[in-house]
Amino acid sequence: FPSHDTPQHILGITFTNKAAKEMKERVAKLHNSPNAPFLGTFHAFCVDVLRRDFHHLGRDTAFNIADQQDQNQIIKGLIKAHNPSENTYSATGVLYKIQDFKNRMIVPGNNEDRHIVDPYHAYEEQLKDNGLVDFNDLINNVVTLFQQHPSVLQSYQDWYNFILVDEYQDTNHSQYTLVNLLAKAYQNITVVGDFDQNIYSWRGANSRNILNFEKDYPTCKTIYLEQNYRSTKRILETANHLITHNVQRKEKNLWTKLS
Repeated sequence: FPSHDTPQHILGITFTNKAAKEMKERVAKLHNSPNAPFLGTFHAFCVDVLRRDFHHLGRDTAFNIADQQDQNQIIKGLIKAHNPSENTYSATGVLYKIQDFKNRMIVPGNNEDRHIVDPYHAYEEQLKDNGLVDFNDLINNVVTLFQQHPSVLQSYQDWYNFILVDEYQDTNHSQYTLVNLLAKAYQNITVVGDFDQNIYSWRGANSRNILNFEKDYPTCKTIYLEQNYRSTKRILETANHLITHNVQRKEKNLWTKLS
C-alpha cells in the first residue's frame, strides 16, 4: 500500500463541467494547496492521460477533439460515399449508432447492419488521419492504453490511490471499465449514486454498475443516505411508492422532517 498522504493522489471524477467546477471551489476552500487532487469529468481525466501517454498507442499527443460539427460533417460525407440514398439514413442516426457501439466498447462486425459497419470504420480512419479524437474515444483509448500497457496503468494506479466517483449509476460500460482498471490495485474507491435515478440508459448508462458494486468490491461498506432535505413528506411518499416498481433495485426508504 503506497504511503502517499497528500491530496494530489486523490482522483475525483464527475460527469459535468459544472459539477467539477463546484467540487474544485469547495475543495479550495477546505484545502488551499498546490498539491490539489484531480477533480474533473471522465473526459477531462482521459485528455490528461492521453496528452502524456497517447504515444504508446502510436498516436500524437497533440490531438484535437472532434466537436459535434466535425462529427456531423464527417458522417454526412461518409453516408454519401457508402450509401448514396441519403434519405435512408440520417447523419444523426448513424452517429448515434456509432456512439452507442463506442459506449459499449463494441467494434461492429459483419453481423451488424452494413449501413453502420462501413461508415464506422471509415469514420475512425478519418478521425485518425485528421489528428482528431471524439469524446467517446477519449475514454476508450485510455482503456485500451491501460489494457495493452500494464506498466502505464500501474503508474496511474500508484499515483491515484484514492478514487472518488460521483453519480455512479450514470456510468456506461467504458466508464465502468476505466474505473475498475484504476481501482483494481488498491481498491480504495468511493462511489456516490442512486440505483433508482438511472435515467440515462439512452446514452449507455447501466444501473447494474452500481447494483453490482458490492460484488466488484466485496469488502466495501454501503451507507444509505435516505433523509431528504428538499422535498415534503407527500412528495417522498409518492416517490417511494413509484420506485418500488423498479425491477432492479435495492430496498431503501426515503424520509424527511419536512411536513
